[in-house]
Formats: sequence, structure tokens, C-alpha cells
Amino acid sequence: MHIAVLLKTPEPKGNNPVGVDIGINKVLVASNGFSVNGKPIEYRRQHFRKLRSSLQKKGTFPAKRRLKQLSGREHRWINTVLHQISRAFVNSLVAGKDFIVMEKLNGIRRRCKHWKQRRATFHSWAFNKL
Repeated sequence: MHIAVLLKTPEPKGNNPVGVDIGINKVLVASNGFSVNGKPIEYRRQHFRKLRSSLQKKGTFPAKRRLKQLSGREHRWINTVLHQISRAFVNSLVAGKDFIVMEKLNGIRRRCKHWKQRRATFHSWAFNKL
């Protein structure tokens, strides 16, 4: 059963818009000066990717069990990191004065061109989650 609900979006109460850009190398860059470097995050994701690759090549039962453990660990880690980044950004805003304006990233996977070597990095980018 699907239920559609129509809600009105409240008007922003602040008078200072803060633009937000989300990316891979810089996870979050805001017009108020807030910025988060994405290199350590990408380095750790590459580490998980290499581990997965070697375990998938092995193909044994213990390797598959380890793959499940790694999957859960990576998901929990990235959720925690993105939550910490978003909380730090929201805490950097001035209450009652600033409001957030984000870019629309709909259809970015179809629109953007990227190298074949960067395909895994691009498709593991958690822009919707942030």
C-alpha cells in the first residue's frame, strides 16, 4: 500500500543563505568557510575496496564470512563519519540567521563523465546520505 502525502515546505526563517557543495575530494564546502577534506575518507574506502577484492579472489567460506563482517564495518564507519561531518556543519551555523541552500545532485551518475579507474570511487560516493 502506498500513501502519497502533500506537505507545504516552510519558508526559511533566516536572512543569510549558506551555500553547500558536496564532493569527493572535499566532502562538504560551505560558503560560510566550513570545509571538510575528503582525502582520508577516500583513502580508507580504498583500503576496504582492496580488502574486499583480495577476499573475493580467495573465495573460501572464511573469506566470505570476513566479507560480511567488513561490509557491516564499512557501513557503520561511513555512517558515523558522515553524521559527524553534518553535525559539525550544522553547529557552525548561526541559529536563527543562517539557512542552508544545497545543490541538486539528481541524475549525477548519468550526467558526469569519469575515468574507468575512478568508477568505483564515483559510485561509492554517499552524496544522498550526507
